Amino acid sequence: MLRILPESTGNLVAAQASEKLTADDYHEVWAPRLKKVDEEHGSVRALLYADETFDGWEAKALWEDAKLGLTIGTDFDKVAIVGAPQWVDVMVEVMGHLLKGAVKTFPSGKLAEAYDWIR
Repeated sequence: MLRILPESTGNLVAAQASEKLTADDYHEVWAPRLKKVDEEHGSVRALLYADETFDGWEAKALWEDAKLGLTIGTDFDKVAIVGAPQWVDVMVEVMGHLLKGAVKTFPSGKLAEAYDWIR
């Protein structure tokens, strides 16, 4: 499940991921918001907070994430991922080469630090 957080203002889109992310989360929540912000501001700063119930991505959701990154990847100023499993660090390193902006991961207890960095 994915929900947009109230800290989402301007070109910042912050979301909380709980349990397992699905392709529907990307189609109904994440992608529409990112595309809208990109159209309105010409760039996006994205923060994904994986809470303590986060259990990863369905395979189709990973594919949707990759497609979304290719669609608006050059318009990301910064991407922060907070609290995700350690294997995500490797994925983020690869993703970082495809995006124009900076990408950084933070441990679960560093949400405030991630907000400071992305702003």
